[in-house]
Amino acid sequence: MKGLCVFVLLFVFSLSVWILPAMAADQNAETGQLKEELKELQKEIKDLEKRQDETEKKAREAEKKVLQAGYDKGFYIKTQDENFTLRTNIFIQFRYTYLSFDKKILSNNEDWSNFFLRRARVFFTGNAPNKDWTYFFHIQLEPTS
Repeated sequence: MKGLCVFVLLFVFSLSVWILPAMAADQNAETGQLKEELKELQKEIKDLEKRQDETEKKAREAEKKVLQAGYDKGFYIKTQDENFTLRTNIFIQFRYTYLSFDKKILSNNEDWSNFFLRRARVFFTGNAPNKDWTYFFHIQLEPTS
């Protein structure tokens, strides 16, 4: 029985002599591999930060090209570089009529008033996609009866 115990102890000892260094070598290799992966992840983080900075810069540049709107000899919409402009002018001719009650007229039993739109004209002028290309639209609206 003593011989069997000694044999088992020697067997376990010899296995540990062979297995433990192999496991330690695997851990060193795994640690090296993890370090390499960490370096690659750090590179990716730097690349993503650069992309984010570029995107923010483009967004700031795009904000500079915001449309402006207002009134100056007509309503307008334009870009800051004025490569696109649209100016709208509207001309309206109307007539207001008021007839007061008159006892002498039989069919007249109350005051009467109305607005009559004689004509309306709408002008669109501007340029797009640059200052060399201009346009002009004129729409005239008149009642037919």
